[in-house]
Amino acid sequence: MSEKVCTDKRLALYIAENKFRKACDQIKLITRRLNLLQIRYDKAKRDDMKSFRYTLRLQLATTEGARNMFYEYAVRQATHVGRLKRELKTQQLPKVEQRLNLLQIRYDKAKRDDMKSFRYTLRLQLATTEGARNMFYEYAVRQATQVGRLKRELKTQQLPKVEQ
Repeated sequence: MSEKVCTDKRLALYIAENKFRKACDQIKLITRRLNLLQIRYDKAKRDDMKSFRYTLRLQLATTEGARNMFYEYAVRQATHVGRLKRELKTQQLPKVEQRLNLLQIRYDKAKRDDMKSFRYTLRLQLATTEGARNMFYEYAVRQATQVGRLKRELKTQQLPKVEQ
């Protein structure tokens, strides 16, 4: 993958992470606003102020709708961030696989020609290259798991109940 494409993906990842962070901040702010509105509604209900309760119910409903919209947006951004991270990390896998195959061929040739000192160096290179490949695979799995966890966390977050 060319350097320009890699740079573009890094920029897209940076932008997507900022959008996700801002969406989470908005969710926190809206949740605080919902809690304050709920307190005001409960007080109006306790004091039997029907005209205030109606406007507060409308505000609660619209604020909750806005928060749900931000939940969906945050889930989309988390998915996008995870996909971009996987693309950036796994784009190097073909190079690692190619190097691994080349080292294996060189090692087999050195073994066949009985070149012990050269074989030792190649075994070390093979081990480090395999370690790098495994590291990339583990990173991709961790990122996919983290994105899944964030999605579940956003979907299952408790919403305050609005009383009618």
